[in-house]
Amino acid sequence: MSIRKIGLEEGWQYLEEGIAKLTNILEGYDSRSILTTSELIHLYDCVYTLCLQRPKPCQEVYCRFKMSLDRAVSSLVLPSLMDKDNEALLQELVRMWLNYQVMVRLLSIIFGYLERCDTIQVPVPPLKDVAASCFCNLVCPALSGKIRNAVISMIHQEREGQKIDVDLLQNFMGFILYAGRVQGFYKEFEKAIFECTLTYHVQKASEWIMECTLEDYLLKVGECLTREHERLSRYLIFSSSFTTPTSLEVVESQLLSVYEHHLKDKQLDANISLQTYMDVYKELLPRCSSLTLGDGNVGAAPCMDMESKKT
Repeated sequence: MSIRKIGLEEGWQYLEEGIAKLTNILEGYDSRSILTTSELIHLYDCVYTLCLQRPKPCQEVYCRFKMSLDRAVSSLVLPSLMDKDNEALLQELVRMWLNYQVMVRLLSIIFGYLERCDTIQVPVPPLKDVAASCFCNLVCPALSGKIRNAVISMIHQEREGQKIDVDLLQNFMGFILYAGRVQGFYKEFEKAIFECTLTYHVQKASEWIMECTLEDYLLKVGECLTREHERLSRYLIFSSSFTTPTSLEVVESQLLSVYEHHLKDKQLDANISLQTYMDVYKELLPRCSSLTLGDGNVGAAPCMDMESKKT
């Protein structure tokens, strides 16, 4: 069977026209109105025909596919994000990521034959992974600080009793976990949330000590652990390396340390008071430690029987 002759530059010019149309999806255009089924078939046929030429230009087509995605992210995605902050930034990032995924699904159909081409000289990732890398490697380094501050700000607002867009944060966490698989960004992000959590609770503990009795302080500790469990179950449930008990133990350790220093500063009987604390803690934390994020099961809120724990 004879193969239709087509030059790389001629074929790529035709493919570029199709790619340019698909980038309109990033700006919110309906994917169904951009390319017809017939156009998709012709674009796929162009890639197929190119890959059968002698010598086969598969490696070059693969590289140009990646370069086209880099240009799309640099020219359309980044400019739409750079001038935004806080919740508006997260909303636009989630919107762009979802639109980008739609665009990539269609491009993966058009360039699908590349993954079957046997002349690419070095092992290469699947097209969808290449596309995700293009997005994350350009967006995350450029906006990591602003993104991190936006998420921490929203979590802080919720801790202070303000209403926030929980769905937005959960959708964002889905993106950030994917970004972590691409370049390890999630670990950095998770560390920032840990540090924010510790700082917040140390400050709160200092306030509680000044205004609360030991019994009230312990009650606030229990309420704090419960709320943090529920919060982190919502926002970090996607991370297989993260478990609620780990975070609860870190928070509890800080609250205990703050209280211990307070007793020493006031020259109180630290041994008796801390023993009372640990008696209550031993009752409280096991109820929390049986809960993990793996199954997304928040479970019953832990409580303390303060009547039986008088000093």
